[in-house]
Amino acid sequence: EPLITLDDAKSYTIGSFLGSGVGEYLTNYGYQVELANTDSLNLRKLYRGRIQLWAADVVTAKSIMDKEGINVGEPELVFFTSIRAMACHLQMDDTYHRALSDALLVLYQSGYMTELNAKYGLK
Repeated sequence: EPLITLDDAKSYTIGSFLGSGVGEYLTNYGYQVELANTDSLNLRKLYRGRIQLWAADVVTAKSIMDKEGINVGEPELVFFTSIRAMACHLQMDDTYHRALSDALLVLYQSGYMTELNAKYGLK
């Protein structure tokens, strides 16, 4: 049965890693989450059928699959998106912060982010 919404995953065991904000989020909302020390362990657990789903960043998941030589396919459901890493000085002017946020929005709206994800084999 395909996953359409995050609620569709409630009956599955989901792998995440210790310290993951997404793992904590899912746990707090009653999902069955198994935490591993690394996401590489989650890939192996998924491959061996010890978990049914793996909650992972799609770029990291693809990289781990390539490194481990294990391909479990494309993501079933993308339920959370974020900028992975962007740090700004606490005293940065709000005008610059707004400009960065607006520029990021333009990248998504223009389709550039879709093209960039496709370039790295992501959908």
